[in-house]
Amino acid sequence: MGKIETATQWMIDLANDDSHGYDQTHRWGPDYDCSSAVISAWQYAGVPVKTKGASSTHDMKPIFLANGFTNVISSVTLSTGAGLKRGDVLHKDGHVAMYIGNNQMVAAHSNENGGISGGKTGDQTGHEISVSKYNYSTSGSNAWTSVLRYTAEAETTPTEPTTKAGEWIQASDGRWRYRHTDNTYTKNGWEFIDGSWYYFDADGWMKTGWVQVSNKWYFLYNNGVMATNKWVETYYYVGSDGAMVTNTMTPDGYIVDAAGKWDGRDAWVKRLQTALKEAGYNPGTIDGVAGSNTLAACPTLKSGSKGTLVTLLQERLYYFFGITVSGGIDGDFGTGTKNAVISFQKNCGLSADGIVGNNTWRKLLSL
Repeated sequence: MGKIETATQWMIDLANDDSHGYDQTHRWGPDYDCSSAVISAWQYAGVPVKTKGASSTHDMKPIFLANGFTNVISSVTLSTGAGLKRGDVLHKDGHVAMYIGNNQMVAAHSNENGGISGGKTGDQTGHEISVSKYNYSTSGSNAWTSVLRYTAEAETTPTEPTTKAGEWIQASDGRWRYRHTDNTYTKNGWEFIDGSWYYFDADGWMKTGWVQVSNKWYFLYNNGVMATNKWVETYYYVGSDGAMVTNTMTPDGYIVDAAGKWDGRDAWVKRLQTALKEAGYNPGTIDGVAGSNTLAACPTLKSGSKGTLVTLLQERLYYFFGITVSGGIDGDFGTGTKNAVISFQKNCGLSADGIVGNNTWRKLLSL
């Protein structure tokens, strides 16, 4: 599954998870506002719009256009939604949403008090971040001024998943198939049925457990539903597109190796807090949650710095932000690390001096 489906499913999952609500002050997780949600969805899908500087409805459009998106507003009918495709970003100055198909869109709206900040964390009403019917017109304050479509790569899954009407059929041995009204079955492929992805083998039988498709591993529950954004069997993490992640840092800060297996260590922020305390700094409570105390405790790192804090810096750059550190993760702030920091700073729109100060730490901590 490609980036469009990954970003779209991330937004849908966000709306369906009431631990996430609306807030413009604390907007990069667990709560979000309309723009931080859409930006985070595409960042998670592998399109570096956040690291390139997108932060609000006011600045996101040119950054999206510079990173694989095309404004296709002239090819759609805004009043009805005709021509929109799954994953299209519906944008105007002041609000943004994502079209998810079937005349629906998903967006963050307001907190439980109808305001933009000061509410309780999490969705208190079920509608702070939600899926709703597409209902924006062609004019007035509700009009979208841009429809940003990701066109940088061809998708390997349908841009708008649809299912031929049909029914589940169970064989005498307990296996399941999904028979369409024309008596056909999906074979050797994925099908999106009633809001979930299923995979069917060469004979049309629903698969369960681990399956490998196009060199990627997916986990299907006993009911056939593909797992997303979950730890599976303790050691493996599957992303919003369902694929097992490898050689990376998971959204909650754990490192998995090239085989996708968790390396057994604590999450990165918690290890950073521990290292800061051991080095004589005061990060506050060692709770694995990055906040103002953690940021304030982070010292300046630069060429010549050595030790655990440098190792953690190198890990964050490589595993989380995907920036190669020439020379490897060795705890030595040499030329390779400086160049990686400069690359990161440029991506974030920071002064690219290769020195890790407060502003660079803030971006590293995703604050």
